[in-house]
Amino acid sequence: MTPPIPDPQKSGGAGTQAAASAPANVTVLDDTPAYGTHITDALRGLAATNTKRMGGDVGAQLLVASVSTITDDLQSTKRELRETRQNLDKTKDELAATRVENGVLKERLSNLNGIRHLRNIGIVIGTALFGYGLKMNSPGNIGHSLMAIGILMILLSWFAGPGKLKS
Repeated sequence: MTPPIPDPQKSGGAGTQAAASAPANVTVLDDTPAYGTHITDALRGLAATNTKRMGGDVGAQLLVASVSTITDDLQSTKRELRETRQNLDKTKDELAATRVENGVLKERLSNLNGIRHLRNIGIVIGTALFGYGLKMNSPGNIGHSLMAIGILMILLSWFAGPGKLKS
């Protein structure tokens, strides 16, 4: 027989549960003292209990010492490799950011060169209009208008466009 299903109004929960706070920063170390030393520990145990089968006291101690040294070197090499990989990842990220910034600056520079040509053309046309307006400057002619348009084009060409590049 199955137990009766409780009424939803009387579910047994008070409804006062809250979300957990942010988890604590926990650092897990891969290179704890016992990490990767299983063979060394086994050899130490064999050397302590049965040295005759390992070549006597001297042979057993030499074997344990050499394996311990190799194990320590391996752990230190793994630690250095992990640090080098972290530095490599950091350097890759910096390189990517620098490449993006370099691309943006190249694009700005090419746009600036294009605008420079337009500004130079505006100065030339404005100067020509101003000079032609001076030549035609007589009552009833459009000389004053051409001079004004020429001065306006020269001023716009000098001061318009992007300013200095922002870093």
